[in-house]
Amino acid sequence: LQDRTIGRVVVQLAGAVPSSNSLRLPRRQEDSLGAPGRFLYVQLRLEVGKPFAIHADIAAADRGLHRVSVSNLYASQHSARMKRSGVQVFLPATHDGWMLLALDLGALARQSGRSPYASLRALQLCANMTVRGAFTADVRHDWQVGLGAWMGFADVRQWHTSLAAAAPKTRQKVHVIS
Repeated sequence: LQDRTIGRVVVQLAGAVPSSNSLRLPRRQEDSLGAPGRFLYVQLRLEVGKPFAIHADIAAADRGLHRVSVSNLYASQHSARMKRSGVQVFLPATHDGWMLLALDLGALARQSGRSPYASLRALQLCANMTVRGAFTADVRHDWQVGLGAWMGFADVRQWHTSLAAAAPKTRQKVHVIS
């Protein structure tokens, strides 16, 4: 599917129940992405008012497996809440445009008080979102400069021009969670 707003190929996930309408990478639970980057970046567009969830399964240095979940399904509106299985982060789906979600997996793993972060084992994207792509990095990128080419802009000037020309409704929004 090609998105008309950004002119790029995207994956669209839709459905009333997020857990049964999802994409898991890698597909088999026995496999691991093994992505060592501390920061997870996801370019996505959420469906306003509809349920969604993003689960990042992370491997810790002690070989333990922990889950960081970002969703609008959690009752608590605190920035991050500890659960026995990992960390839950509330993020409302109120922005009707493309956004860049940046998760500091290292900081979220430290909040749980467990062993330090080692790598991203799996990523599960659940319902009511359109996703352009995701990657990990050890560097906290400046979204205005470093990520323009990845988001489909040839150079920084085109990136800044498109942001300035975009209507407020379609302007990109950045959420950094740590």
